[in-house]
Amino acid sequence: MESLIEPAARIVAVPRRRTSSSSSAWLLVILRAVVSAAAGGYMVLALRSARLALAGAQADTSAVRARLASADARLADAEKARSGERDALDKELAAVRAQLAVTADKAKEADALADKLARATVAAEGAVTRDGERLTLELVDKVLFSSAKAELTPAGLKMLTAVGKILREFPDKQVWVQGHTDDKPIATAEFRSNWELSTTRALNVVHFLQDSGGVAPERLAAVGFSKFRPISKKRAKNRRIEIVLFPAQVTLKK
Repeated sequence: MESLIEPAARIVAVPRRRTSSSSSAWLLVILRAVVSAAAGGYMVLALRSARLALAGAQADTSAVRARLASADARLADAEKARSGERDALDKELAAVRAQLAVTADKAKEADALADKLARATVAAEGAVTRDGERLTLELVDKVLFSSAKAELTPAGLKMLTAVGKILREFPDKQVWVQGHTDDKPIATAEFRSNWELSTTRALNVVHFLQDSGGVAPERLAAVGFSKFRPISKKRAKNRRIEIVLFPAQVTLKK
């Protein structure tokens, strides 16, 4: 009997061990599935997080690129503006240099004209002054006229002939002849006052420069100032004719 029982017990014991092993296997499978699921869920979350981080990084990169492009555009505009400013300054500098060259040429021309006029009138007590491009030839009246008269003397005609020849060499100058007297009143049949005397003298000089001196009439003007623009306390110096030369573009102001 014992021999019969023992094998039975053995037979029973073997299935129990197999059952336990199977349960463990199933448990292990289940555990693995759970772990795998958990790991998979974690990976999904990690992947989502990585994707979100990547999207944020891409957005940041786009923003940086946009800022960089904007900065490049502003820099290009600034460079263009600087280039424009440099071009403008270069043009202005070139214009100033050109103007200086023209001014220097005009100054040389004025000096040459002043020297010629001074040489032509040195014997007639003439005086030449220059203020920029304005030249003034001052002639005392006794060289050109007799006392209280407006007709040109032979010496005056000779001197004005030389002056007219010089003026023809400088056709870009206006020629204004200005008559001046002293403050001594005058009242004759010919001249009612110093206004008439100073103006008539200036007109006679203008007529001679046009008719005999060959100076173009559109360059000429005659003005009488009577006694009201004296230059000295000596009457003799105030009785004078001034031949004033201006650049062609100068005009009378209203």
